Amino acid sequence: MGEAKNKEKIIEEAVQKLTLGALQSGHVVMAGFAAFLKVTGLVDEPFEEQERAFSAYMAGADHVFSTLLNVMSEGGEVDPEDERRVGLMFEEMVELRKILEIKFAARGMASSA
Repeated sequence: MGEAKNKEKIIEEAVQKLTLGALQSGHVVMAGFAAFLKVTGLVDEPFEEQERAFSAYMAGADHVFSTLLNVMSEGGEVDPEDERRVGLMFEEMVELRKILEIKFAARGMASSA
């Protein structure tokens, strides 16, 4: 395994571990926002700028979470239609991550998106 692939695997494992910890402590959305600030470079911006970013981030997080809850069929069991809809959301996120990767590369920024 090449050095770059090994580094990528280590980073991915660390992100998964941090995400699991955030989920288990009930702070996954805030952990995501902290990562968002770091990745976008907003961590060094004035509080007012971070506050605007927080509002936008939370609106997006709330929209995605609400959508996930609303598209699932009643009864607690995942059915094929639930899987299809969540799959479509996943495919959309994959495409949007590609756009982010291009933007980060153009700015010379590393991305963990």
